[in-house]
Amino acid sequence: MKNYKNFTDKQLHLILTNLQNVFDENNISIFDDSDLYEPETLNAIDSVVQYFGVELNDEEDYSYFISLCRLNINIEEGINRPKLQKYEVIHEEDMVEYKTYKYLSKINSYIPLNKVILNSMQANDFYQYYDGTYIDSDVYDSEIRDDEVLEIKKLK
Repeated sequence: MKNYKNFTDKQLHLILTNLQNVFDENNISIFDDSDLYEPETLNAIDSVVQYFGVELNDEEDYSYFISLCRLNINIEEGINRPKLQKYEVIHEEDMVEYKTYKYLSKINSYIPLNKVILNSMQANDFYQYYDGTYIDSDVYDSEIRDDEVLEIKKLK
């Protein structure tokens, strides 16, 4: 369990006061979703919680303190603690990949085969490499054209 989840209301009150001050000083809005995971916001949170011996490691840790701030605009009314929720996200990526495929073909021939003969056989539909067995591929370049979140579902 994360050690910050066991903080007393008094400790959280002090953390919230300091977070609100740092956010105000740096003109950071925790209600602007597009800025939540920007370095300025994360550094501001780190600067406060490190004083209390907390090291944040991942999005779950940061989301705790962001949610804590969002839930406690007026900290004089008592401390509301965030509840961890789980989400399923489906994300789609449109990508172009440049690959080299390798195929293994077994060809019966009375004459010794070489590249010139195979090219002649291929040009005249006696040999198609892709009729062989696929044995390997190597992606040597790729380009992401687009990506988007298709669905976000809160799990129970």
